[in-house]
Amino acid sequence: MPCLGRPVPAVLSTCDHGRTLCIPAGIAWQVSLNLRGGQALIECYALRIPAGSSAPENFKETEFMLPEAALNTEPLSSESSPKRVAIVRAAGKLFLESGYGETSMDAIAAEAEVSKRTVYSYFSGKDALFEAVMIDLCESEAGMPHSDLPDHPAEEVLTNFGRGYVKVVSSDIVLTIFRIAASESARFPELGETFYRCGPMRSNHRLAAYLKARERAGELQVPEPELAAAQFLALVKSEFFLRLMLGVGPKPDEADVERLVGSAVRTFLSRYGRKAG
Repeated sequence: MPCLGRPVPAVLSTCDHGRTLCIPAGIAWQVSLNLRGGQALIECYALRIPAGSSAPENFKETEFMLPEAALNTEPLSSESSPKRVAIVRAAGKLFLESGYGETSMDAIAAEAEVSKRTVYSYFSGKDALFEAVMIDLCESEAGMPHSDLPDHPAEEVLTNFGRGYVKVVSSDIVLTIFRIAASESARFPELGETFYRCGPMRSNHRLAAYLKARERAGELQVPEPELAAAQFLALVKSEFFLRLMLGVGPKPDEADVERLVGSAVRTFLSRYGRKAG
């Protein structure tokens, strides 16, 4: 009976279930494909075949290139990996310059100065790369980390959140990404879904979680936190976002931001603030 070794997880772009690699010294690798969270997770099992025995019938002796990530000692999930960072930054640059549809994985690899195999060792496809670019923009360029809002009074938190949100949605980079998603999502449905999940929906969920906490604290009455969060974000964007998308008029200055956010906070609290008595 052959001895089955421990599974070695890796990431690959495409693979047929059950493909194998026979390597020297009587060792074969059985490769199984599992789709988890949109990524192709490859489980490689080392199968030692005793001398004089043949591989099991379900083994197809065919060449199979193990992904670089399986041989890399660096954790694949490390978001601070220099190669991963270079790939994400290269993809962001090319998406902004050429659009989503016109940017190839080959071009991203060349811009990042890595092999195409290395790109696929970190990302299962272009949609996964676009998601990473979106998250990187929100956290670094626009200054909105994906973390819980502080459990402070609503007026303070909503005001600070509103200011940050205006900064995000009025930045040149985010406006360009939004236009790309709007113009190309008909051809690439995954693009619009990824943009919405990593941008608007992310902000909405983050704010809704805070609103739930303030309701538990007795400060707010929010029967539908997700709806209330969406309403606040719409109040903050007002009409300036559409103007910027269409290239009509200037960006809001500091005085405009304070006026827009202050009005949004007052309107929101007048509707959802818990009334005394």
